[in-house]
Amino acid sequence: MLQRVFMIVVILAIILGGGYYAYKEIVPPPQDSDANGPIYATQEVERGDIAVGVETVGSLQSTAGGSIQVLGNRNVDTTNYIVDEIFIRDGDEIKKGDVLIKLSAPDLLDEIERNEERLESEINDLANLLNIATNEIHTINAAEGITMHAPINGRIVNLEIDEGDEVNQGQTVAQVVEDSIVNLTAKVLPGQFAGIEEGQPCYLRFSQFDSIVEGKVKKVIPDLVPERASDLIDSVTMKGDKDETNYINVYWVEVELKNEGLIRPDLIAQVGFMPSGSSPENFDPYNARWTRYYAKVEGYANEERILSKADAIVTRVYVNNMQKVQKGDPIVSLAGEDARNLIREHLEIIRQYEDELRQMYSKLDQLEITSPMTGVVAYINAEPGATVQAGHYLGHIFNTEQMGMNVQVDDMQILNVQQGAEVNITLPSMPGETFYGEVSHVSAGGTDRDGIPMFYVNIELEGGPEMRPGMQANAYIKGGSTENVLLAPVEAVFEEYGQYKVEVLKDDNQIEVVDVELGLMDNRYVEVISGLKEGDQLVVGSADDILQGRSIDNNSPLPTQSNNGDGSQD
Repeated sequence: MLQRVFMIVVILAIILGGGYYAYKEIVPPPQDSDANGPIYATQEVERGDIAVGVETVGSLQSTAGGSIQVLGNRNVDTTNYIVDEIFIRDGDEIKKGDVLIKLSAPDLLDEIERNEERLESEINDLANLLNIATNEIHTINAAEGITMHAPINGRIVNLEIDEGDEVNQGQTVAQVVEDSIVNLTAKVLPGQFAGIEEGQPCYLRFSQFDSIVEGKVKKVIPDLVPERASDLIDSVTMKGDKDETNYINVYWVEVELKNEGLIRPDLIAQVGFMPSGSSPENFDPYNARWTRYYAKVEGYANEERILSKADAIVTRVYVNNMQKVQKGDPIVSLAGEDARNLIREHLEIIRQYEDELRQMYSKLDQLEITSPMTGVVAYINAEPGATVQAGHYLGHIFNTEQMGMNVQVDDMQILNVQQGAEVNITLPSMPGETFYGEVSHVSAGGTDRDGIPMFYVNIELEGGPEMRPGMQANAYIKGGSTENVLLAPVEAVFEEYGQYKVEVLKDDNQIEVVDVELGLMDNRYVEVISGLKEGDQLVVGSADDILQGRSIDNNSPLPTQSNNGDGSQD
């Protein structure tokens, strides 16, 4: 019994002692008599610098790139190219203008050659039509019509048109003959043919003249030709055989002779050939073998017809019959819609060929595919020997000089992000280096992500050759900064009815509530634009804020925060 009472007494002593100890710990002792109110924790308004910004992370992206492709439009250019050489690989750094791939186009070279021949032929045709030099083609005026010119030196004959006459395409307008040499064909009997050779001298005796003219054997036809006897003029009877059914076998010998101006076509002459076995030195008209049949002058050695190139009207005749002309002299001018259309048609064909050739030569310039920009080769999709066409994609380049980031910022920080704001970027893969950029776009509305509104922010930055799309990057978006301004701790600021306020502790330990205008704010300090002065003591806490069970040191009421002016802790 006694032992039980003892245990009860011990337990009561422990309870009473513990209660007293707890009371002493929880309830502070009475304050000094000079304490006239609650104890406040304060922090002084100081001058300093403040900068605000948003830290975010993202991955680099290439904002500028270009394709490696065969130049030209695949819808209009069907030329086949062959990949000859490839000078790059994936990941190579390249500069704008570097040759990346070399092509060949064998079919194109053949096509160029054919078109050049067609163009040259068309230019020559038009130059001949107008009798001008080929380099004058692009200066002609189709409205001036066609002027036909003398094709050779000679004399005008058979000019039978006058100004105002209509002529048809292909009609002979006149002839120009070079009458210093005439041609005829002697009809030689077999008994007189032996020994006649090309180049031998011969003589001609015209019935209209008393003199004998010297000529030359131009060509000997070695085969007998049956001639109608009625067509042969006998030198004895001076006429042909009346029997039109009678034929005589003869050899043809072509002769040419100089014309002093009196010999004309259709005149007849007896031809004397050199005797067989004799020499030119001993040959004269007296020992010549004169043919039995007369030969008729067939024409001049060189004569050209002038043909109308179109249905037209003669607007001017520059010459007369028998007038001597030089090659290139104007003969007749023609005008009319057909003549103008003919010239325009030639000019249009020439321009078409020239345009096609220009396009073909431009394709030759495209055989070397060059880089459109400075950057890095993303990939190459080509092999030597492959056949490609205009517009064919062969690879891609990204520009490392212009990079970007797409990041997300929550609604609590988005107000500190403005378009055009400066951004500092660091890359874990490139320690010690800082790159600079700016905000290029801020989305107008947020997107819910796990219950938090997030805003998309685009950042553009100056890149470098070592950067690659997909690299992890840290970005600090500057929201603004000020220097040498009043700074107050954020915990001293509260809002009441839309107005920011602070409590200022006066010297008499009284509290004054002051309206303040604020500026930049970070997570520790806020810029005070008006309402306070340097040195003001702002209430940041009081004894009423102390949790129960914590004693208050009378000599150090509440811990104060230090400020170095830049928003960082000491």
